[in-house]
Amino acid sequence: MLNKLAELTQYVRKNKHINYAEFPKFLIEKVWGMDYIPVSSLLVDGVKRVVETDEMNMIQSDMVTYAVAFGQIKITGAIDHELKDRAIDSLKRIQQVAKLLNWETESEIGNTMIEDLSSF
Repeated sequence: MLNKLAELTQYVRKNKHINYAEFPKFLIEKVWGMDYIPVSSLLVDGVKRVVETDEMNMIQSDMVTYAVAFGQIKITGAIDHELKDRAIDSLKRIQQVAKLLNWETESEIGNTMIEDLSSF
């Protein structure tokens, strides 16, 4: 997460007008040359299909999305509403992946992150 925060901080310093909602996709696709997988559905079957076809890029996309959301809060003291919604969906999708792959039952940290973003 620190690497993403450093990249976001550097980008903010160099660019006055940033589309924070699109920054996770920009970072993953343009800077890292990988695939960004946005949350298109939180239905179990939809998440399961993405897990089966592109789990790594999906998880990376979710992690970068919520990291950028918290990064924007840390850097600017505010959050883009579209990014906020995307980050909450990303955290919820990660929780579903955890259940599908039997990683854990319920994540207190994930729930706290969702609550923190929701209340900001």
